[in-house]
Amino acid sequence: SQEVPVEIAYNADTGLNILGSAANFIKDALSLAWEDRLAVTLTTTTNMGSSTSLTNRWSDPIAGSPVDDLYTGFESIRLTTGQKPNLIIFSGIAWNNFRKHPDIIDYVRGKGDTRGGGPVKQADVAAAFEVDRVLIGAGVKNTGDEDAPGVYTDIWSSACIILHAAPTPGLMVPSHGYTFQWTVPGAPAPMTVDRYDIRDRRVTVLEVSHYQDERVTGTDLGYLIVNA
Repeated sequence: SQEVPVEIAYNADTGLNILGSAANFIKDALSLAWEDRLAVTLTTTTNMGSSTSLTNRWSDPIAGSPVDDLYTGFESIRLTTGQKPNLIIFSGIAWNNFRKHPDIIDYVRGKGDTRGGGPVKQADVAAAFEVDRVLIGAGVKNTGDEDAPGVYTDIWSSACIILHAAPTPGLMVPSHGYTFQWTVPGAPAPMTVDRYDIRDRRVTVLEVSHYQDERVTGTDLGYLIVNA
């Protein structure tokens, strides 16, 4: 929640939208916490059917072999479960190394590409590797103490995660994991702002209710690459 003193709320210029900004601050914090929980879950080896730590990182344009590394992960899931991987999540570090690797440029664009410079894009990679989505985990959190200089950490580290994630949830639908959300009587819907005033303190309180849990339901539908 956020408390906004009434003298600030009523004195602020209209363009600042002080109450809206406070509400967005809460939502951003909740979203980052959600991403942080997912990053911890998906980079924990016991939550994945198999994993590998690369000796030859993708930052090495000669020894690194990102195409083969991804297909090793695809086959690990397919041969164990019969399901086709449909989602790749790159950390920011892994994505930058991956998209600049000459093998990826050749594989995605083709040798002798005449389109010139520019980066390999997420949609290009999804099409080349025949997956539904390619996501970049770009979340960064401040682990420093309150009122101290910021200490910023990439929550996804150097990981690449390959998953089969059901596009439509169902009781008998296999998926590496599910996110469960629910509502509580008397509370607003998830990520909905509730606003009320505390008169004796002369503050406006903004609260965002968010009841959620994430669960791994099929470890063998995930493959983890670390040190990418």
